[in-house]
Amino acid sequence: MNRVFYYFVAILYFCALKKILKFMKTKILLLILCGIFNFSYLFANQELYKTANDYYSKGQYSKAVEEYEKILNSGNEAAEIYYNLGNAHYKMGNFAYAILNYERSLLLNPSDEATQFNLKLAQQKTTDKIEVLPEFFLSVWVKNLIKSQSTDNWAALSISMFIVTLLCGLIFVFLNNSSVKKIAFFTGIFVFLVSLSAFIFANKQHNSLTNRNSAIITSPSAVVKSAPEDKSTELFIIHEGTKVFIENQNGFWYEIKLADGKVGWLKRETVTKI
Repeated sequence: MNRVFYYFVAILYFCALKKILKFMKTKILLLILCGIFNFSYLFANQELYKTANDYYSKGQYSKAVEEYEKILNSGNEAAEIYYNLGNAHYKMGNFAYAILNYERSLLLNPSDEATQFNLKLAQQKTTDKIEVLPEFFLSVWVKNLIKSQSTDNWAALSISMFIVTLLCGLIFVFLNNSSVKKIAFFTGIFVFLVSLSAFIFANKQHNSLTNRNSAIITSPSAVVKSAPEDKSTELFIIHEGTKVFIENQNGFWYEIKLADGKVGWLKRETVTKI
């Protein structure tokens, strides 16, 4: 009876592997390529990067900003560039743009403690103090877990665990020792679940990079309206440096939501997407 059960589960297991592998291979390859591309671009722009850092070390922050932005305008991005750019803006007193670039840096490297610390310092310089609505503790835990690693790290973990899963499957099929087969079987299921979870986390991180639905107020102030038109009722005013979440778009207007749950419409020109 036990043997029949194991073989039945094994058939389901390998069928699932086949379908998931077909789904995962394209996604993971894209994630790897994105990681390699983002990692290697610094070498292609090393002269600009060195020049920008030299300007920064000499206290010529506006020139450093220009050089960092030249690198970013070449169509590439990296957490280090956004972090340094945020620092340069912070030194110049441009706290909204410092926050913007720290947030962009954390999208690429969400676990970087230096960026998190500097972001909090910059946020203390803003006018609006938004109280974040409490979340269910499990939801917070999952979000923090996902942010604990970058897209590349989650993708690498997913691939390595998937390879271990395949090895466990081969051991289960070709070895005759029943004890080893049992260990391989249950180990394979466990590492497969780890691989699948890591893939889901990598995909979520990747989606947050491609579908950026948050922004920073970069105008001195922005009037939030009840509808996407100038004649609509004024609900409240928010100031530069405040983070908003974009819910919808209508022409030159964004429907936004604040961390405290307030919603409304503001002009697109008053914000810059993260």
